[in-house]
Amino acid sequence: MIVKIVLSTVVIISQLHLLHAGNKGLDDLNDIGAVLKIVAQEKAEIEEEYDTDVEYTRHQGVNNRFFKRLSTKPVVRAAVQQFKTELQARNALTRISLDGLSSRSRIFLFRELTAAVKGEDQAIPFLLNEKEFNIKLTPILRQPGNGIVAGIGMHREIHPVLDIYKTSYQKKIAKKLLKARKKDDGSYHYSIRYPRLSHEGEIVDLERLNVLLDFEVARRLQDSNIVNNPLNPAFHDDIAQSKARNTQRAQNLGHEKWKINFMN
Repeated sequence: MIVKIVLSTVVIISQLHLLHAGNKGLDDLNDIGAVLKIVAQEKAEIEEEYDTDVEYTRHQGVNNRFFKRLSTKPVVRAAVQQFKTELQARNALTRISLDGLSSRSRIFLFRELTAAVKGEDQAIPFLLNEKEFNIKLTPILRQPGNGIVAGIGMHREIHPVLDIYKTSYQKKIAKKLLKARKKDDGSYHYSIRYPRLSHEGEIVDLERLNVLLDFEVARRLQDSNIVNNPLNPAFHDDIAQSKARNTQRAQNLGHEKWKINFMN
């Protein structure tokens, strides 16, 4: 089933680093060599006995190289700063363009924007290939980065559309999604030919599905371990305030103390 194919490609860290290793669009090109080395080790040892500790260590290493940092791209830094300024002033939010951003940069962007909201419900406007949409953040204690990508729907809505196709065509759809993540003329365009699929009134836009897959990664990265970063000195405090607000919300809803402590 296509959703499982793509989610396993993007959400599971071991597959995510494989996807990005082939795209020379990382903020730090040194990451490519490090990741390729890990990939080579995995391939060389494929016949050896599986070791969960070794597997976990490798995944943790990739996680640290790719996600324990903030994006240095000027366009990402500018978007984050403008969003925070407008949010603090309670001004209308400028629609943020995702055109030309790599998947990794979009993940970093989503994470910082979510942290900046500090645990509040907030709709953030975006633009991709002239398509306007919002991501509505609905943070909770168990999922502080929770939200909905407008116009794409939930799994129960996406699955029936993709499931009507034969496996052979589902693979072609997966290739479309992967191809849209590769560089074209030095930039990421994400343009997919004939991106709209429909079934019994439900529509799936493959370009927006790619956005959803990146958001699925970003919303799991609300991590306070990124501290004292000059790119965004307030990031740690934003995460802490988000945690405090989600904790208070859970208390107001009557959740038991042991459960709240467990979630935190």
